[in-house]
Amino acid sequence: MFHFLLLGITFFCLRLFAFDAASTSIFPSSTLAAESAAQKIADLILSNGKNKTVLGLATGSTMIPVYAALKKIIKEQSIDLSEVITFNLDEYSDIPPSHPQSFRSFMFAYFFEDLLYSPDNLLGIRQENIHIPSDATWANYENLIAKYGPIDLQILGIGRNGHIGFAEPGTPFNSRTMVVNLTHTSRQDYSHFWGGDLQKSRQT
Repeated sequence: MFHFLLLGITFFCLRLFAFDAASTSIFPSSTLAAESAAQKIADLILSNGKNKTVLGLATGSTMIPVYAALKKIIKEQSIDLSEVITFNLDEYSDIPPSHPQSFRSFMFAYFFEDLLYSPDNLLGIRQENIHIPSDATWANYENLIAKYGPIDLQILGIGRNGHIGFAEPGTPFNSRTMVVNLTHTSRQDYSHFWGGDLQKSRQT
């Protein structure tokens, strides 16, 4: 079953959508909301056992405590990530993937870096199973998802203007992978990653 994990940590709210149901949990703190989200992700990986788990991942301040909690669970329970495949929602289109403010850099800094597969970490996630859109891959991203998917669980954050996955207000519901011009509100909300400069991060 395909699930959306929709996080509004600002309001300490976590909503889990399935095809046929939706449930909302409200927590007394953002820490508890993040821990609950992380546990749901870990439980899915564990329930799939040796079968693949395909995760749709998001970035942004809301996700930092979620990934911290998830890494803690993974390490404490020695969860096997070798069959986990990930697809990130978005990436800036006007900076290289190696840029320190790229979403690729974000994901490796806050989640992937010390969970990677190696001879010393046979339970780690494999580099080839990590998918983040780029100028070289975004046009083929839907094909990659079709090849390795379907996505079992998609994590989504809600922007202040209501955007989900940088699908800004007014984006058609049937849209697929595309280049988006960010609204002033979105640039404003992400400007703290850029030292307050609203001229940065104009496209994803």
